[in-house]
Amino acid sequence: MSFLNPTALFFLLGIPAVIILHLLKIRRRQAVVSSTLL
Repeated sequence: MSFLNPTALFFLLGIPAVIILHLLKIRRRQAVVSSTLL
């Protein structure tokens, strides 16, 4: 895989974004909301 390949660079930049989104998803806690919001 060459770093001059734009597709490879795009995926390389996308990896940290996926990790950050995964960590934010884990941090969410189940909250009690009223039934009118569902």
